[in-house]
Amino acid sequence: MTAWCVRICLTQEPPPARNVVAAAAGRGRAHLAALLTGTALPGLLGVVAVLGLTAIGDRRGVGPLAATGAGLLATAALACRATAQLE
Repeated sequence: MTAWCVRICLTQEPPPARNVVAAAAGRGRAHLAALLTGTALPGLLGVVAVLGLTAIGDRRGVGPLAATGAGLLATAALACRATAQLE
């Protein structure tokens, strides 16, 4: 899902509109804004899912802090991998 969101955010504008944004803010800043926008929603959904599953799940001997930390690290790793895959 993250790769799909990042791809949509990077390719949704036609080239003339992309050139206007790049001229106004700089090409690097415009590209970074698209990457962050595409990664923010899946990252937020991942955090909500991890917190919800940690709260209601059966952790079987794993503390809530360890389970939450592992889930958040996995969410961050997947978001970074999906974003790097498209770059």
